[in-house]
Amino acid sequence: MCSFLKSPAFIAVVAAMAGMAVPARARFIQPDEVVTEPALKAAADKLKGLKEAKDAEPIFKTIQAAAEAGGAEAQFALGYLLHSGLGTERSNEKAKEAYQKAVAQGNPAAKNNLGLLQLATGEDPKKSIGLVEEAANAGYSPAQVSMGQLFLDGLPGAGITKDLDQARVWFERAADAGDDDAALTLGMMYENGTGVTADQDKAAVLLKKSADKGNTDAMIRLGAKLVGGQGVKADAEKGKAWFEKAIAAGAPGAKVALAAIYETGTATAKVAGVPKDSAKAFTLYSEAAEAGDLAAYNKLGYFYEQGIGVAKDEAKAADWYKKGTAKNVPVCIHNLAVFHEEGKGGLKKDEKEAFNLYYRAALTAFTPSQISLAIRYREGRGVMQDTQAALAWFERAMLNGSADAAVSYAAMIEAGEAGFVNYEAALKIYREAASKGHGPAMIALGSMMEEGRGVPGDFRQAYVLYQYASKGGMKEGTERLDKLKKRLTPAQVKIAEDYSASGGRDAAAPAPGPAPAPAPAEKVTAPDKPAEVAPAPAPPAKPPAKPPAKPKRNPR
Repeated sequence: MCSFLKSPAFIAVVAAMAGMAVPARARFIQPDEVVTEPALKAAADKLKGLKEAKDAEPIFKTIQAAAEAGGAEAQFALGYLLHSGLGTERSNEKAKEAYQKAVAQGNPAAKNNLGLLQLATGEDPKKSIGLVEEAANAGYSPAQVSMGQLFLDGLPGAGITKDLDQARVWFERAADAGDDDAALTLGMMYENGTGVTADQDKAAVLLKKSADKGNTDAMIRLGAKLVGGQGVKADAEKGKAWFEKAIAAGAPGAKVALAAIYETGTATAKVAGVPKDSAKAFTLYSEAAEAGDLAAYNKLGYFYEQGIGVAKDEAKAADWYKKGTAKNVPVCIHNLAVFHEEGKGGLKKDEKEAFNLYYRAALTAFTPSQISLAIRYREGRGVMQDTQAALAWFERAMLNGSADAAVSYAAMIEAGEAGFVNYEAALKIYREAASKGHGPAMIALGSMMEEGRGVPGDFRQAYVLYQYASKGGMKEGTERLDKLKKRLTPAQVKIAEDYSASGGRDAAAPAPGPAPAPAPAEKVTAPDKPAEVAPAPAPPAKPPAKPPAKPKRNPR
């Protein structure tokens, strides 16, 4: 369904209806999916074409009048409109009353929706989930999907522990009954090895089962799988055909997904995939943007900015970033900030406005903006310098999974920039990031090992860390490695080379101590008792890719 009912705006309405999010895919059943009475069916079908919730007022009146006769389907439909605020003021209490009347008549969709609504509004979790489970045990597949997702996500506050095996069982029951959402989710579980042994062929079968029933999400996923040969034999034509079906069905995101494939291409010397076609990608992104797909706004800005598939035009790029900013698209807000910072696209160079935009995007938990904001607080650009604020924003970005932010955070607490020194925490962060191939973390960790700063010195590990940073293309890694070699005796260089060749297998051996050298430059005083730490991780299997010197210029 490609209507207001499944649009991001509607999903947000439902999720926020009680001030909290209902578990994803433990979903409310919509009237058009279940009602059969001709008048109700016609009214429910009209909901699919709506763009705004307020446009449903005539439909609400029709269903409200039908509900006065007391029928289960009409009561269910009324409850749905009341709890989602379609055509009327949202009222969870009135919605519950309508659902309860339908439940009393044995309506399984009402049991599912009432249970989830009660769960969302803080009522007895056991009783709330019991309603959903009752409908699921009676063979109602949408309720089985809800149960599966509850176990897939886990809901500790409601007494549901995450249980992937239970989730799989519920999804299997629903998929066997022909539920396309269940087949899609189960296919994704097999695709990713979530709670089951990964099986790409089985995943493809389940995705096709869902796609054949008209599930556009499954069409897009199956299309990508076939086009890219992801775990299955590549078939670009079949893959593109599924994308076209999703586009024909009006699926949000389908054109953007296909455009992304044309943007990069999937053809290789061994696989006859989709060749890169920037012009085609630009056309699809343009069509998607015209249809209101916000994901395309930033892409068009980026294409105009870089001259990809269209003549380079920074003014038009700025226009698309502005359009996205007006729609609160975080990546567009971020890139508009970059334009203000650099004075591009006809915009006046304005550090303060750039800061304000970074701040706005950072509040949405957009990691690149959090990092940019932290840098500006650290350096006092566009705002008064504030190292505590810088540390806090680096920490937020670190918690969002950014290795760059983690290393910057560690550097600040290692150097005492925020008023305190914590070698132990910095060392832990550096180790974790270095073990994942992060070049700057390797250098930072190597420096601590080389000088015995907050950790027992070990020139061998410093040598290996600099070596791998160098192989990853980091100039600083090469420079530090050269300087370290000059500090070491020939015998020590031989020890370090042997250690590197062994892959660090003698890491448990006593550390030979820091590298000999003249007294290093003045450092921040270490704690009275240096932290005891494990040996450095073995070098990564592959040299790290050269990391950016600053946050990614244009997040995409």
